[in-house]
Amino acid sequence: MTLSAAVHVNNAMHQREHAAAIRAGLERHGVTVAFADRGRPTTADIVVIWGWKQSGVIADARHRGASILVMERGHLQPRMELSSAGWNGLGGRATYVTENDGGARWYAMHGDKLRPCRTIAGGYALLCGQVEGDAALYGL
Repeated sequence: MTLSAAVHVNNAMHQREHAAAIRAGLERHGVTVAFADRGRPTTADIVVIWGWKQSGVIADARHRGASILVMERGHLQPRMELSSAGWNGLGGRATYVTENDGGARWYAMHGDKLRPCRTIAGGYALLCGQVEGDAALYGL
């Protein structure tokens, strides 16, 4: 049985570029992929969306039991070159594929960004929230 995927993104250049990469990757694994209208549900086994704002596509996929692959900008720099891709949710609500490599892939890509934890006497911690409209704030 061949799986099918529908990629629902808008015309933004970064979404199209990253959607093409997702398409190529899925096709390498034997998945039949087609681009679909943003916001319009399809009958695909896998639904690929950018962000978590296509409520009709999400509701339909959940009703049918289809998997949803959610893309968004990478969480670490270079954010404009990387994409995050999580299954069936966004951010901490998604399932992310992991490599059983002891962290080698992570350290190769991001190890130079890690710094040791430190304590500053009399210092403070700055916590930055999300911008209004961010999907991480839904329901809060």
